[in-house]
Amino acid sequence: MIPCLAGTSLEFVCEGKTKTTMCSLSWAVLLVLVPCVLCQSLDQTRVSGASGSEVVRAVVNLIHESCIFKHDKLFLRRLAFVKSVDGTDPKAFLPNSGGIWQVNTTQFTQIIGSTSAVNLFPSIKSHFGIDWQRVTMDDLKKPLFSGIGAALLMTMVNEEVPRSVEKQSAYYFRHFDSDTNAAHTFYTTATQLPNACKMSNLDLAFLVDTSASLSVTDFQKAKRFASTMIDSFTIGPGGVQVSFVTFSTGFKVHFNLNDHHTRRDIKDAIARVPYTTGATDTGAALAYVSHNVFMSATGARPDASKVVILVTDGRSTDHSKAVQAAQEAKKKGILIFAIGVGNKTFSDELNELATEPNCTHVIQLLGYGDLDALIDEIRQESCKAGSESLDLCSSNPDDKVSFVH
Repeated sequence: MIPCLAGTSLEFVCEGKTKTTMCSLSWAVLLVLVPCVLCQSLDQTRVSGASGSEVVRAVVNLIHESCIFKHDKLFLRRLAFVKSVDGTDPKAFLPNSGGIWQVNTTQFTQIIGSTSAVNLFPSIKSHFGIDWQRVTMDDLKKPLFSGIGAALLMTMVNEEVPRSVEKQSAYYFRHFDSDTNAAHTFYTTATQLPNACKMSNLDLAFLVDTSASLSVTDFQKAKRFASTMIDSFTIGPGGVQVSFVTFSTGFKVHFNLNDHHTRRDIKDAIARVPYTTGATDTGAALAYVSHNVFMSATGARPDASKVVILVTDGRSTDHSKAVQAAQEAKKKGILIFAIGVGNKTFSDELNELATEPNCTHVIQLLGYGDLDALIDEIRQESCKAGSESLDLCSSNPDDKVSFVH
């Protein structure tokens, strides 16, 4: 809804062209079915007092995809729920309360005086159009400003953010809230955070390395990761469809998208996948998935988002072939997550294989035992791919909107 006086005109700039519309006698509702909108009016992440899970998820996505801040492993999302129940707690917007993420006056002052935080100010201004040197406590009532404040506080902490909720609870106590009950409060509240994923029309392919460098135990952990990840998905032709492919010397398609239509059938099929050994033919497997798994004949739907979750513990046998296959897949709109496990992976190759931005689509782990801790992160990103519609509002400050009376 856009406030507008009768008889006045509304002017905005879109793709370099000025558009004008006349306002009606009451509130005007402008629906623009083109790749731009009146973002200054509709972007709730910059509206003072905006709240709710959708606003919080939008802020977290913007912060993650900027690749300015270190990976928070869902801590930022959980923190909003713990601090203010995504801004629905009335205390969130009291004077000097710090908004959804409750960045208090002491923390706000610490940000300005922190070298590690100040070093990020130019990137924040360039990407978001926000000059943090001029930000006030009142600005933190805007969700994006509050979220960036919390992300800056994390930058000041000289400790890697852990992945599990239990360890994040201790991290929260050490760095964000010294109350003796803070860790318990974080854990009990964060574990109540509802899974807001209303995923539909997602075609998901697991592409799992079974080369000789893996042990049988490692392979079982990789299968458990895939099996556990689908637990909260709505499985079926109207929801999420799953395929499972392994690769070593060559590759093997164990089931296609249209082979199983219940969660139980998929989990049973994954459990039956045998362990094999060989080389690391990542390129051949990616090319096959791109050209054959995501085809209508094997169950792919034309309107469904396509996601590949690649799990590997080493460099591909043919690097150039793997990169070429990934590039072709991405040109088709296939989203690729690259998960490297162990110390024999090559970060440069993972970055080339994965979808950009790499900061949200490349994950490196010390061992296969760490895969389970990734489930919530990958599920959230996959959910976003399967549920997001056209992104109508940009955080780019150059996307200008002006109102002329």
